[in-house]
Amino acid sequence: MTGYKESASPSVDSSLGLVYRLNNLWAQAGYYSRQAAQKWGAWDLTLDEIHRNLTYDPNGNEKSIKAEKDYEEYSLIVKMARKDFYKTNNAGGRRLYYAALQAKDIWLRKLMQSKKLYMKESQGFGDELYG
Repeated sequence: MTGYKESASPSVDSSLGLVYRLNNLWAQAGYYSRQAAQKWGAWDLTLDEIHRNLTYDPNGNEKSIKAEKDYEEYSLIVKMARKDFYKTNNAGGRRLYYAALQAKDIWLRKLMQSKKLYMKESQGFGDELYG
């Protein structure tokens, strides 16, 4: 292959790719959170995908093990709330299911913030253009 270098490295830091991927997943999670309760399973699956992206740690350090245990607890709460909602199919079960998913969502957002995997907010539109 012409022009191929064996020591080539990406021109953009790979963590930037992770930030964009997470941003896209959060947009999906937001969309699913606004759907009917029967479609909240997609919200939960999207949160699971965000979790996989946030917690990959080949070294398995203590912090990531604690985060994994916390996430398992949130997932169990969501599972129990979902089961209750489908069993009772009433407003109380719906509220509990939503609250459980929301708590899991917020916990993941805090984890993402602690890892500094977010895009910086600009000061305002046009500030970059007009200095």
